[in-house]
Order: sequence, then structure tokens, then C-alpha cells
Amino acid sequence: MKAANSLLVLLILFAPGFGADHTTRIHANGEPARLTFTSTIIGATTMDKVKCAFGLPLDSKPFKGKTYAEVAKLLKEMGITAVCACPQDTELIRELHRAGIKAYAEMGMFVGKRHWEAHPESHPINAEGKPIGEPHPGYCGVCPNQEWLRKEILDKVADRFQTFEYDGLWLDFIRYPGRWEEKKPILEECCFCDVCLGKFAGSSNISYPANLKSTKDKAQWILANHRQEWVQFKCDTITDFVRQIRKAMARENSDAILGIFNVPWTRDEFDGAVLNHLGQDVKALAGYVDVFSPMVYHRYCRRPMRWIAEYTDWVRQATGRPVWPIVQVCDEPKPVKMSGDEVYRTLRTGLEADGSSGVMPFTLKHAVDDPAKLDALRKAFSGQK
Repeated sequence: MKAANSLLVLLILFAPGFGADHTTRIHANGEPARLTFTSTIIGATTMDKVKCAFGLPLDSKPFKGKTYAEVAKLLKEMGITAVCACPQDTELIRELHRAGIKAYAEMGMFVGKRHWEAHPESHPINAEGKPIGEPHPGYCGVCPNQEWLRKEILDKVADRFQTFEYDGLWLDFIRYPGRWEEKKPILEECCFCDVCLGKFAGSSNISYPANLKSTKDKAQWILANHRQEWVQFKCDTITDFVRQIRKAMARENSDAILGIFNVPWTRDEFDGAVLNHLGQDVKALAGYVDVFSPMVYHRYCRRPMRWIAEYTDWVRQATGRPVWPIVQVCDEPKPVKMSGDEVYRTLRTGLEADGSSGVMPFTLKHAVDDPAKLDALRKAFSGQK
């Protein structure tokens, strides 16, 4: 029995969110190797899984006016073992580390109206040869093949890890544009800008017929004659950029882990839109991603709560990587009002899924600003009923 207990302790120490999360090796060519990383804790309970807050609202009532040491103590009392989208504050991060709490950065990739305005060429072009619309107020997806933007992101990743002692990085909007947080998603075929058309032709060794003069003509020709190659090109565009981000991060901190917020669709849903439209291939991404955090927002997506566990299990089986589902505790879409009981059940569903190695409430602010939700979070993370 003593030997079994010792083995369990070792497995817990090396599980995600505890001690040394993984081992990173760099190949001789400078590429980061795929990590060896235990994602399922044999014989352990949900108490041993990661409870990772999204955001740290220092201006919210429970934290306001408190020292960073007091903030860290409060987080521990809530059962939180990690913070994603942790503020860029050196002393705060160090205080979290002193309390045994991991601190992860978060960055949006291919998104932002400011890019549309400052760089009109970043506005994706649809199959009609026209700029895509704004499917939801404030959401402006950006062409992922703009080299100036890719360089800007890679520089930002390097700077983030040179400046702060983060334990890892989570990528958001790491995909082609699309409004997925709907019962009926809003999707447009894109991007057929000159940059994308040129890169596609070069990478696929395809020549456009001389009679194709307009962007629309080329887009329609691609979709009619080379759709499979087009989808592969889109997936490769996203996967290769994740590889580049991993390499940039590893140069500064070889122990840092890389996570992504992935769209919660299987390959069969919405006519394969996660590949065809969004270019997000979790099986390919698993070569560079340490943790997947599917955005299983059941209220947004009008799904039953059990879907949280079902999709979490699917990602785990598809990738073989740890999965920390990010679940909603916010009152969206309006007029949704999540009760404390629903928040509790949502968090427990994410934690108790067979494929889960942790859970992430979206967002911590929504939880701590509502006494009933905060109480539910404490109970869910402590295992209380």
C-alpha cells in the first residue's frame, strides 16, 4: 500500500498544474520536440485536476485593495491552482508562484478591427471576391497569412516571455474567421486575398488558368477543382503558425507549456466546418500543443450540459493530449441567467469528464462578482455538494 501511495504522489506531482508539468526537449535543428506529458492521473480524483481561472479581476470586490499575497491566498482558498490570462505584472506572478499557483499568458491571434482599419489588406476576402462581413458586433476576423501580422505576433510572444515569468501561453482566435458561438454558426468561405491566392498556388504547385481574371473567378475555380488541397492549405497555415509560436516561446522558456482555445466541433459537424472554414485540425495541432481548452459554452451554443463532457472526451481521444475545457459561468447570451446550481454543475461536468485533466471557468470575474456563483465555484473546486 505504501508503494502504491508513493506512486500516486509522483503521478500527482507531475500532472498538469502540479510541479514540473512536462519535459521539453529541443531538437538539434532548433525545433521544440513534442512534449512527454502525463495527462491522466491514475487513481486520482477530481481534486487532483487543474482548476485554472480565466482572468484575474483585481478590481472585483473579493480582491480589491488586497496585497498580491492576499490575492494569492484567496485564490488558494477558492481551490484555484492556475490562472490563465494572468495580468502582466512581475510581482503578482511571483506571488502566485510562491503560493504554488501557475500563471499563464493569453493572446488573441487573428482578430481585431484595428487591423482592418490600419491594414485594409488584412480584411479577409470571401468567395465572391468581397470583404467578409462583421458577423457579430466587435468580432473582426483577420487573414492569417499576413506576414507583417505573423511577425508582430511572434515578436510579442518573445517579448512576453522575456519580460514575465509565465508558465505558458494560451492562444485564442487561432483560426480562420467564423462566428461559431451560435446554434446556427455564421461562416463565409475565405480568405481569397492576393496573399492567400499566391501562397496557395505556391504551396500546392497549382497554376491558375489564364482566363481567370477576377478574385471571384479564382475562388470559384479553387472550390470546384481543388477543394481538398484548399482545405489542407488552410489547416497547414494554422498548424504551421502554432509551430512557429511554440518555437519562439521555447527559445525564451523551454519549460513553458502551450495551450489553445479550440472551437468545440468535431470533424463531422456543420459539414466539416472546423476544417473547411476554420482550418483548425486538432489532430495536426497535437504535435505542438500541450493542452487543449475547447470552448464548450453550452448556453452560447444551445447545447445540453452533458455535451461539455462528450466533447472533452472526443478531443482527448482525437489528440492524446491533456484537455482543460473552458466552460461558461457568464450570463450569455442574454437574457440567460446562470444560477449558482447551474454554475456548480457546469464546473463539475468539466472536471468529471473522463477526458478532462482540469477545467477553466469563463470568466473568474463573472464568478466572483456574484455571491451565489462564487459559492458554487468554491464548492465545485473543493468537491463539496
